[in-house]
Amino acid sequence: MTKLGSNLAIIGFLSICLLKIYAYTFLNIVPHGFFSTGNDSDGYHAAAIGEASFAVNIWPTLLNGLYNIGLYDRQAVSVFLFVLSMTAIPFLFLSNIRLSSQKLRQGIARFSLIVIAFYPTIFIYTLDLYRDVFMYFILLLGVYTVKKMLESYLKLMVLFPLFCLFAYFMFLLRYYLGFAFFSSFFLLFLYSRTSSHQIIWLITYFLALVGLFSVGILDPLLLYRGVEGFSSGGSSMGIGLYGQDAVSFLGLYLFSLIGQLFGLYLINVPSVVFFVAESIPFLVAFVYVLYNSRYLTLFAKYLMVFFVVYATIWVLGNDNLGTALRIRVPNYLAIAICAFIIYQRKTLLSKVSENERMSILRGCQINTSGESKVCAS
Repeated sequence: MTKLGSNLAIIGFLSICLLKIYAYTFLNIVPHGFFSTGNDSDGYHAAAIGEASFAVNIWPTLLNGLYNIGLYDRQAVSVFLFVLSMTAIPFLFLSNIRLSSQKLRQGIARFSLIVIAFYPTIFIYTLDLYRDVFMYFILLLGVYTVKKMLESYLKLMVLFPLFCLFAYFMFLLRYYLGFAFFSSFFLLFLYSRTSSHQIIWLITYFLALVGLFSVGILDPLLLYRGVEGFSSGGSSMGIGLYGQDAVSFLGLYLFSLIGQLFGLYLINVPSVVFFVAESIPFLVAFVYVLYNSRYLTLFAKYLMVFFVVYATIWVLGNDNLGTALRIRVPNYLAIAICAFIIYQRKTLLSKVSENERMSILRGCQINTSGESKVCAS
């Protein structure tokens, strides 16, 4: 990026931060009905202060623990989540896009900060006791652990217990997030050796999906979704996957995937706004990653495997676009990280010799002294 572009990027980032601080303050002072989602946070609050039992995940238990030691305050937790979204999450995002043994260029860092700071859904879920922002924080910490693990066998052995701990904690927060995070690490080593055969993987994916459906393994997810989709929610798609024949199941699943993950279920003004603000940038990054998949590092391949496993589970079980907005954030973050990694590697390739270029494409980076160094990120 040019110096002018870099300066504009930092101005844009600071402007977004100031706007978010103003919006957060305004929405917490002035009574409003924006962003009401049912409202899970009321249940979390009741559980936190001991007035209700709402322990479908570990989040209300954590809040109740704070209450028992006199540290719980609903507004204070919301402020904590907001600060987390403005500080730790952007920092971890930068840490995950940085190539090993490479200094992150100022322009790329500033532009990536704009991307993570602008994300509307992350901001919305800082306005109350929602667990989502805390989950995104834990996920990015866990992903960074995977990044370091893939740099060497020694780091893998040392950090593997920490990786398992993050996976278990994610499982307690949202079980299929923890499952996808954990299982993707082992699927990575199969995918990394065959990633050049994209068509074969695509066919295998659909065959496996239909096979699991046919033997009934997916039934718990499909029944949770409902025979005719979700019965409540203004943005429910009304698509049931249970009890279908194999061909209809696959077709309806793809329709649901396009509508929820890619945001193409445009039924009202909010759905259009989120499509423009979130899904279009994601689609651009997604196409960019697929087109330049040969530049993926081992770490980026892990993120791609996680993307597929996680998206498959929640698309099968969810039928509501409003819910999809917050559930799909890990997918969007994974693709954004991959896109920034690929951009840096392509930029690096244009500045090195042919031998070094081949070394990079085999999963190496070039250190500051100009020597090649084996690494995975």
